[in-house]
Amino acid sequence: MRVGLDVYTVTHLGLDAFQTLDYCTAHGLEGAHFFSPFQLSETLDMGRMREIRQEADRRGLYFEVGLPTVNPHKFGPEHDARVRACARACRELGCRELRSHFGARGDRLNPTTAWADQIRDGTDYLRTLGPLLRDLDCRIDLETHADCTTTELLRVVEALGEDRQGICIDVGNTFRQLEDPVAAVRRAAPYTHITHTKDAILFFTDRGLAWQTRPCGEGAIDWSLVLPILGEHAPALTLSIEDEPYVRDLPIFEPDFLAYHPDLTPLELAALVRVAHAWTPRIERGEVPEPYAYEAEGWRSSADGRIDRAAVHLKTTLDALGLRG
Repeated sequence: MRVGLDVYTVTHLGLDAFQTLDYCTAHGLEGAHFFSPFQLSETLDMGRMREIRQEADRRGLYFEVGLPTVNPHKFGPEHDARVRACARACRELGCRELRSHFGARGDRLNPTTAWADQIRDGTDYLRTLGPLLRDLDCRIDLETHADCTTTELLRVVEALGEDRQGICIDVGNTFRQLEDPVAAVRRAAPYTHITHTKDAILFFTDRGLAWQTRPCGEGAIDWSLVLPILGEHAPALTLSIEDEPYVRDLPIFEPDFLAYHPDLTPLELAALVRVAHAWTPRIERGEVPEPYAYEAEGWRSSADGRIDRAAVHLKTTLDALGLRG
């Protein structure tokens, strides 16, 4: 396994693609995951995009590029052509695993368009891409993007076939869908081909729980458990660090919120409560940064340090497990 960067994490720096590769090299990161070919060239200029790919290869960096959303409730009539053009561009750049997503947390909690309908219609749209994906010999890996649970993604893979449909696991985000990270990784690992990699904590609030990202090794996820599960199925898996500082409410005391999570089991809800039970007193004792103060510090001023600490922890853990590639 190799440790790199989800480029979303440094968008605040305003870097172009070549400068992003410079950033990776300067911080000892081993690759870059771009979420769209439009990050490489706004006009999908294949000449420029090949130059970027060649520079990544020259530096020995892994190089991944994803697709725009595949949720038809989120795009207009021209979006299908954009998705197909992006898929062709990615394949010309040598990328076979193409990360995408159905939406974000607001889409799951949409009061007017049921999340089940969005998944159904997104699955139907992905089915129309099947012939193109077969021609290109590539696969779309849907992310746990603060929207889908691993259980829901497994249903999509089952419906479409694992040869053309996979999973991009964001382990830190699984908390946000009310999943136990280790259980979620066990479910998703056989079909996981890309990652966004971050840690997170949970703590109690008056409404239930709240979630916040922390650098890998500074949150509640036990990477010594998670990484071997992923490595068993994908020894060459890339770990693209993602970072954000925001606190997100998970109001589990509210029936309406729980109703948006029909697959939630008592066992996994208990696992989340156990995490909050462990972390809330640590916050109160000042042993770890207080979440709202941590958010108020600002992303830009401390992002580099968080990325560096996450990379060190992941590499050290991989070395100890014999999983470095």
